[in-house]
Amino acid sequence: MKKFVLLSTLLLAASGCQKKNEFELPGLTDANATAIALNDKGDVIDFVHVTPDSGIDWIEFHAPTDGSVVQVLAVGKSLHPDFPSEMIVSSKIAEGFMGKVTVEVEDGMITSIAGNSVSFGNPLSMEDAERIRAQINEEREYLPTTVIVQENKFLSNLVEDTDGNLVPGDMSDEQKVFVSQLLSALEKSDDEELSSFVHKDEDDSSGIDTILSFLKYVSNEDIKRYRFMRFDAEHPDNQSELQDMDGNYYRYSLPIDWVMTLYFSDSDSPMQHSADLFIGSDSGQLKVPTKYAE
Repeated sequence: MKKFVLLSTLLLAASGCQKKNEFELPGLTDANATAIALNDKGDVIDFVHVTPDSGIDWIEFHAPTDGSVVQVLAVGKSLHPDFPSEMIVSSKIAEGFMGKVTVEVEDGMITSIAGNSVSFGNPLSMEDAERIRAQINEEREYLPTTVIVQENKFLSNLVEDTDGNLVPGDMSDEQKVFVSQLLSALEKSDDEELSSFVHKDEDDSSGIDTILSFLKYVSNEDIKRYRFMRFDAEHPDNQSELQDMDGNYYRYSLPIDWVMTLYFSDSDSPMQHSADLFIGSDSGQLKVPTKYAE
């Protein structure tokens, strides 16, 4: 739900400030979606054009190291329907001008922009807009401060089953059995059965079983659907699962091969939540490994 939360935050700040975007330029404002970065004088410094097949997960426009700001706006037909018109998000913060502005993308649509301050207007000149339009389909180099993060490479291999779950198109019988048995154990919420899915180091004599506790927590939720996919250890989304904020790597009792994301709802809220179960292989048998801090 990351993208929904970000968009909601910006919409709260934008309440009552939306207006029709009067800036129109065929070939730009009616073509997919484009995130445009400007400096504090309103000069365009970079832009990223997003198409349905670009495979972009998010874009980061980092502020220059000279202390100036970066501000970002988005144009095009592929903006979220609730996206505020003429919204500009800046990296500016109270104690200085460092930071970044992050543009979230989903299925080729810009869903939100997150930064440190929000304003409204359109600092983009027609001259700059026409230059962007002319270069929009050209291959070019981005600034070093522009970071484009691609979608998880395993997402494109997923298919939807008859129950609305997302699974690999080549999911094996072994993996199907594991998922079915794990879901059944979660529904029963039986400690002994759930513990059979947990893998620990052989010399782990701790009386605290964090993975079993987590499975018990998840078993109390109303699971609506799931996504079972390969774990991409190189994707930025997954780095927090591999190392702490200081860059120290966690150790798992098994290498992570798969991640099973369970989606559920609170009984008194329409909001959907999720929990990730990481899965490895112990001599060919799938297990949920224990994470240890090194």
